[in-house]
Amino acid sequence: MMPVTHKIAAQWCAVGIIAGALLVAFVFYPPHSGWNERLEYGDLATWLTAIGTMGAVVAALFLARKDSAARHEEIDARGLVIASFLFSDCNTSKGLAEKAIAAINGLDVRNQQACNVAAFNSMQLVQKMNFELIEKNLEKVAWLPSRHSWALASFPAMKNDIVVSLATMSAATLPDLIPKYGESSKRLKKMLELLNSFINDYSSRL
Repeated sequence: MMPVTHKIAAQWCAVGIIAGALLVAFVFYPPHSGWNERLEYGDLATWLTAIGTMGAVVAALFLARKDSAARHEEIDARGLVIASFLFSDCNTSKGLAEKAIAAINGLDVRNQQACNVAAFNSMQLVQKMNFELIEKNLEKVAWLPSRHSWALASFPAMKNDIVVSLATMSAATLPDLIPKYGESSKRLKKMLELLNSFINDYSSRL
């Protein structure tokens, strides 16, 4: 049995041929005499060749479009599978990132003890983030759209950098608190932004 895409392509090819045949009929059998006396149209073989070429081009373009759409659907379906596999861990990490940001948000950097304690508590929250599934399935993470595959693949390294930054902040003295606070806050907010982007794109599809 002929595949649906091939059947439709054949139909379009037939349409092109019929349209060309009608054009030939119109040219060689005009509606009234004299309207095309000064025009030269070539022989019948040339016209038939042109008609066949036109039909072939129409069919080729149609098949190429269908193949491209099919490949896009396949890639999207594979991305949905890996997204569902990683969604729970990312959603949990999002909640931890929000709590970690809240722990250090609005701190008075003149109060060293309060900043050190807040940074330590924030660090403990970040350490609970679990990205092991991402690390073990990086080749499948590549099935996701590039903006998400890049982000998810970077999460393990981002987590380590944030932990180091917060650990440094938890032991920092007053002169170093402001730059360490700014660095830790910026990294946490970037991770949360990337997590939100992934979750928002897939929450309604899973």
